[in-house]
Amino acid sequence: MPESSAATPLPEPNPGASTPALSIVPDPVPATVTHGEYNKEIEEELAYANSICTFAQKPAYATALATRGVPAAFVTALVAEIAAAGQKAQHAVNCGTARKDATQAEVTTSESLIENLQIMQGAARVQFLPDQPAKLDNYLIGEKLDASRPMLERHSQAIIDIANTERPAGLDTDFIVNTQAKRAEYVATIATQSTEEGRGQQNRAERDALVKTIIAHRKKIQYAADILWPPRKPASVQARKDFQIPANRPYSY
Repeated sequence: MPESSAATPLPEPNPGASTPALSIVPDPVPATVTHGEYNKEIEEELAYANSICTFAQKPAYATALATRGVPAAFVTALVAEIAAAGQKAQHAVNCGTARKDATQAEVTTSESLIENLQIMQGAARVQFLPDQPAKLDNYLIGEKLDASRPMLERHSQAIIDIANTERPAGLDTDFIVNTQAKRAEYVATIATQSTEEGRGQQNRAERDALVKTIIAHRKKIQYAADILWPPRKPASVQARKDFQIPANRPYSY
């Protein structure tokens, strides 16, 4: 049975005395929960907590931990939380990748759409110049079609609609339908970006909430280990190393 005596506190510093050479193992730096598609600190925290759980489930430690409020079911639940946080993190990465793919697709589809719109504008010039120059205003000639996403959506539909009605310079149905399909594809890429960004934010928020809980539960195991295997005791050396708590002073955060 491990020793249960309270640890002797370290002596207060004495300016006039020499400081003993203590080998103090610093506490691991706690994870900072920040946003990101891939967060190194969070991945390290999950790996850290998982390591603590691995030792907490070993028979040599599990029975003793149960006497200090950390039963097997608690550790099992923590393992499940770690797995869930890992899944949320991966989902966030997947959403980020999908969003980037949709952003690239937006560039490609917008270029293709604008190319068709410019053909429509060119056909309007052929049809209405020099006799009906006012009609060119309906084709937004001279306007920057892609000044913004909403403007390209509006401008493209306006040009398609007027070209479909007037059919300048022999624009046929197939070309009009093709242009409308390109516009629909462009609009879809924007919707996909918005959807994937929202999903990514949701997964990151849920991941971050889980990580906060995991840190608290991981510390609970380490606090229990700190009581069961006190610092500066030869019999405690291996346990304190396994649970990553300081060898020569109490676990204090």
